[in-house]
Amino acid sequence: MKSFKACITFIVILNVFALIMSGCGSSGDGNNDGTTSTTVSGTASKGLIKGGTVKVFALNEDGSKKEPELGTAETDLNGSYSVPIGSFTGNVLVEVTGGTYTDEATGVADTPAPSLKAALTNVSGKVSVAVTPLTDIAVQSAGSALTKVEIEKANYLIGAALGIRDIVSIMPCDVTKDPGMTNPENIWYGLMLAAVSQMSNSGSQTIDQIISDITTDLADGKLDAQGTNILAAYNSFAGSSPYNKTAITAAPAIIGDAIEKAINNQIVIPEDPQDRANLVKAKAMVADLRNTIFTIYDYQGVGVKGVVETPFKNLSEELTTKVGTNLKSTSERIGWIVHSMKEKIADQPESGVTYTIPGNDDLELEIIIQTAENVAGFTSANFTVKDTSQDPAVTVDSGSLTLTANAQHNITSGAFTASMSTLVENEKVTADLHYTGTYSGGVFASITLTGTLTAPGGVSYDFSQEGKKLYATFAHLPQGAEPQSENELFNGYPTKIFFSGRIKTTTAQMDGTLDISNIVWNSSSVNCDELSFVPKSVLFDGTFQELKNSLPTGTMFSGKITGNWLNAATFNMCNDLTANNFPKWNASFDGTIKASQGPTITTHLEASQTAYQAGGFSVSYRRTNANETVVYLSGSGTYNDATKVMTATFSNQSQVNVEISYYGNQESDEKFSGSIKISNATIADLYSVEGVPTIKYIKDGYIESII
Repeated sequence: MKSFKACITFIVILNVFALIMSGCGSSGDGNNDGTTSTTVSGTASKGLIKGGTVKVFALNEDGSKKEPELGTAETDLNGSYSVPIGSFTGNVLVEVTGGTYTDEATGVADTPAPSLKAALTNVSGKVSVAVTPLTDIAVQSAGSALTKVEIEKANYLIGAALGIRDIVSIMPCDVTKDPGMTNPENIWYGLMLAAVSQMSNSGSQTIDQIISDITTDLADGKLDAQGTNILAAYNSFAGSSPYNKTAITAAPAIIGDAIEKAINNQIVIPEDPQDRANLVKAKAMVADLRNTIFTIYDYQGVGVKGVVETPFKNLSEELTTKVGTNLKSTSERIGWIVHSMKEKIADQPESGVTYTIPGNDDLELEIIIQTAENVAGFTSANFTVKDTSQDPAVTVDSGSLTLTANAQHNITSGAFTASMSTLVENEKVTADLHYTGTYSGGVFASITLTGTLTAPGGVSYDFSQEGKKLYATFAHLPQGAEPQSENELFNGYPTKIFFSGRIKTTTAQMDGTLDISNIVWNSSSVNCDELSFVPKSVLFDGTFQELKNSLPTGTMFSGKITGNWLNAATFNMCNDLTANNFPKWNASFDGTIKASQGPTITTHLEASQTAYQAGGFSVSYRRTNANETVVYLSGSGTYNDATKVMTATFSNQSQVNVEISYYGNQESDEKFSGSIKISNATIADLYSVEGVPTIKYIKDGYIESII
């Protein structure tokens, strides 16, 4: 039954759909003009410190601490604190004393925490300050006079030496617990603090002594005495500690390369404050690019699953392996059973009559008429489908079916309830469907299904609620097209398929609508493709969420995905691609992506190809952080499939501009080039090292990979 089978092709189309899814401020030191409300908040960690006393002090212009403190607070169970300091703006010193933490290296809870400090310049509004051994090293490195210049140089030095981009604004996570969707930088920072504990546990030094030793080592701008020990402790904890729950098993290249460089070379700190500010902005943008990649897609080796990759990939795989395999034969047999019943209505059967109808693949259908009202056209029956290749024959399907036909014996409505085997290890599919159809010129004009389908392995379709449905419209086959059936009733093709409801697997759940609003006939595909009709327009509007053990994890996408195949009817699928014969298309994605332990991301992606071997794309990304600061990236680019050249430009909220070129036909070290600029001044150069996109910052010579 080709037309009913076409209706159930939403399964196939859903398969295809799823696969497609495949700053620096400035303010005066100590300005107290009463115009700004300032709050200092953040995380105190050497492991997360709970019950610690936090005090925030103003710093005088000469770098001395001003008594009394501006405000005080206590850290909570997660090491978090928040201290309102009124209208103060300027440089501050944050001190944390007392409290306890769980030692990462030993797992010992309630370990007394060391006293730690952090210093930050130009504090105004809502600012985040991590207080850790690294910030304490920076305070000690800055010396007794904590002036603006010395604070900024010291914070820069420690971050560059240990590969932590910003030791003050990045909040370390608790690496003894699953970090979930936390950004990689937060995890790397947490692992660095665990390495300090690992150093203490493997030797006889206290945390305070280790902080002092690293400070002394960095006095000449190098880590030649302590760098090897730090990196070894990092790798030891990441690779073998039972308390490491991050899934990262070795120091990432950004950490390892920074420490190795600091062991062998003196770290260059730009003297010009503007140069330092520009470097901070540029490195922040690179981190945002990197974190965007990690957050939206799973970059192997990082240990953090992307919020899109996990649910979309898993759903695609399950739709392909379970739905595609298990429901294909089921949907065909539904069509066969309904069609056979329709034929018997035409015979005007009587109640109690049993029909036996042979089918393909050694299947045999037995229909037992329960009710036959020939005048009203209403017929109900029980049915069984048996596999006669077995001895004795095995029942693979059983259920009940009701159909109503008009005077011309065309089916106008019906219900279908069944337990059906997929013929794959005798697994069962349960179908509870209600069916209506309309006709035009002797063929189907439309079909509407409501109900549920439940397949093995936790795969289910639910379009039973009010307003939910699977709906399709049909048109006559074009003149000259090969008939799909001996019965003229079924010689049509779908022109629209609309699904509204829920699709659920063991790892993902989709709620929303899938509207394939324009399906056209492509005559060239008859001999080159299994389908003769192709979708021209597709719209998904709804949500995808990740599941674990059938329960939501908090990772969710919501929004719209659109796609248009502009020459779906005329593109010749049988001929080679030429300037006059190539697919023209456009697609876009607008929505939000969020995770239970990550930020909410609002993004727009758009891509198109309207010229031969040439395409274009645009992207915008917006993330609101916990302290209400906003990070965004936007850009556009082009790609030439003939030359394998991609060019793109991006900019962010700090007016940092990135220009990128990728040459796919070149050798690995010639593939990637570009630059980072601020106000037309080049801050960094982009190039390839063994095929890896790499950045060199001009003012300090620092080198890092993007991914």
